[in-house]
Amino acid sequence: NDTNPDGGFAPVIADVADRIESVGVIGSASLETVAAIRPDLIFCATAYQDIPIDRLQAIAPTVAYEAPLQSIDAHLAFVGDVVGRE
Repeated sequence: NDTNPDGGFAPVIADVADRIESVGVIGSASLETVAAIRPDLIFCATAYQDIPIDRLQAIAPTVAYEAPLQSIDAHLAFVGDVVGRE
């Protein structure tokens, strides 16, 4: 998110942010960059992206959700539930 003052990553993950490869800003992710990373799983907030989910699913299993959760803690809990980790 290019509107965040810390360069786009939530402060709760600041200690690992330098190991996260950017795929573009919200709303304009690069499918080529996503594919090059060879992800095991993709999360996509459809409220921010105008990318057909089938194109993401061709790269890796994709979890699409309509709107972002209210807090980073809630979002991380959602991710944890999807991958089976608390």
